[in-house]
Amino acid sequence: MFHKLEIVIAFSIFGMLPLYLNLMPDAQVTHLVALRIILGSAILVSLLFINGRWRPMLRQVKREPKAALCCMVAAPLAMAAGLLSIWAYLNQQILAASLGQYLSPFVSVLLAVVLFRERLSPMQRLALIAAAIGLMLQFGNHSFSVLLALGIGALFALYGFLKKCAQTDTLTSLTLEHLAVLPLALGYWGYLHWQGQPGLISQECNLWLQLGFAPLILFALTLLNHGIQKVNFTTYGLMQFIDPSLQFLLGIWVFNELCPPEQLLGFVLIWGGLAAVIGSGLRNHHSDSAKLTQLS
Repeated sequence: MFHKLEIVIAFSIFGMLPLYLNLMPDAQVTHLVALRIILGSAILVSLLFINGRWRPMLRQVKREPKAALCCMVAAPLAMAAGLLSIWAYLNQQILAASLGQYLSPFVSVLLAVVLFRERLSPMQRLALIAAAIGLMLQFGNHSFSVLLALGIGALFALYGFLKKCAQTDTLTSLTLEHLAVLPLALGYWGYLHWQGQPGLISQECNLWLQLGFAPLILFALTLLNHGIQKVNFTTYGLMQFIDPSLQFLLGIWVFNELCPPEQLLGFVLIWGGLAAVIGSGLRNHHSDSAKLTQLS
């Protein structure tokens, strides 16, 4: 249950990001993403040296090149998904972003069944059917954002799939991921200076909010990368509904985006199916715990 809680906290952080980004509405999307990569890389490399993990990481990369490649290929996917999502948050497209991330669980579960050979329980199948109907109802009112939604959904699902395949420790996985795209972030920073622009820090936004964005995302990614190695990919896929659901609620209640009745019904169907899966999982967990207690 602890590893599932890690994933719940991670997706809750991602789901609440629109509130954080709303505090700096004039921030540049590319600046924020580049700054996150640079500061995140600095934090991770520092942790490697402090813990004496630099040499073991290099040995692990030589011993398991496929795992290292999975982490490095996942990096540009995470960067692209982040760019699209942050752009959506800062441009009053929160519901569109949430729709895209509603697609991500379906792709993740499909990958789990086809590639990891995981089997769906009857309750999980029912949840997916209900969520699929709910998603179609929501897309009916946001046809203009289909491409944005498809892009965000596919990128996040493929990122999770590659990190699941990597099977490396969390610090190594995140370090390789950040270092893979660090040259792009540094190159963009250099380009800004060459153009005579002030750099990645915006003068119109609070300095500490901009600097705090990187460790916040890094904390969420740490929880996600650690938890994903300990749960099956179907469970991970279903838990992805937490992120867009929080964004959906924020879009309606906080940012006053319009929500037709059909879209609200779709949301109820998605969460109804997910609640059924969670309830079933908790009953099975308590049942297993009771059996273990009786045996002992």
